[in-house]
Amino acid sequence: MTDRAATLFEISVGISDGNTYYDLSVTDGFNVPMKVYAPDGTKIQELHSRAPDAFLHSVDDSKLHVLKGDGKFIIVFES
Repeated sequence: MTDRAATLFEISVGISDGNTYYDLSVTDGFNVPMKVYAPDGTKIQELHSRAPDAFLHSVDDSKLHVLKGDGKFIIVFES
C-alpha cells in the first residue's frame, strides 16, 4: 500500500442515455473497506485489496455497473 492509497466509489449520473454508472476501485491502492447498496438492490463491496467486486487494475472493464435511471445509494465504510 502506498501513502496515497485510496479505496474509491466512482459514480456517473446525468449521462445522456439516462443511466447511472458506478463502480468500486482499488487501482490506486486500498485504504478503507467499503460496501455500496444500489437502488436496484445490487450490493458491491471491497473489504480487502484483492476485492472481487472492485477494479483491480486500470484496464479492468468488467466491474462497471449500470443502473437504469437514478436513485439513492447507501455507502457503508467498515472499520
